[in-house]
Amino acid sequence: MPALRADWRDPLLRSVCALLMLAGAVFTFAAPPTIAAVNRWTGVPNFSAPWSTASSPRSAPPAWC
Repeated sequence: MPALRADWRDPLLRSVCALLMLAGAVFTFAAPPTIAAVNRWTGVPNFSAPWSTASSPRSAPPAWC
């Protein structure tokens, strides 16, 4: 992030920082404790399934398939 503050007009640097932030968010939402917390907060069972499945880079099918 210090590099982004120093040279915020560089489009390549901005896109790399955005990609790294998105990847961090994906791994955060794909963590099992986060999935359980989102489901508990919303009160809807399996509410976080679209977030964790569609955004995670896992290529293997789920174990229940």
